Amino acid sequence: MKKHTAYILFLALPLSALLFLLYCLETYTGHHDTNFFVCVYSIIALAACTFLWLLTKSTVPHSTTLWLLSTAVLVFVFYAASKIPLCPVCDKTTAEDLGFLIRWIPLDTPH
Repeated sequence: MKKHTAYILFLALPLSALLFLLYCLETYTGHHDTNFFVCVYSIIALAACTFLWLLTKSTVPHSTTLWLLSTAVLVFVFYAASKIPLCPVCDKTTAEDLGFLIRWIPLDTPH
């Protein structure tokens, strides 16, 4: 595998997961399983990054550093997606529960 392909994949996988999370937050409406899909996508991307790292750790310089950065971003995406409620009104979600997600998820979402 060429070095440039590995670099591109190490950067593209976490970036695409982050963009998917932001898209789901921007288009958030209650009673949709957006958190499930983002969590599954981040787990698949993490597995792909780990497999890529195992293939290239001896041939691509700085692959361990790129893998650690990719892993950190993907774990953040998984954590943020797991905090998205199915419905803030039904789940009786508070602003403290949402944390930084309060910008995207209103607590008085109509049914």
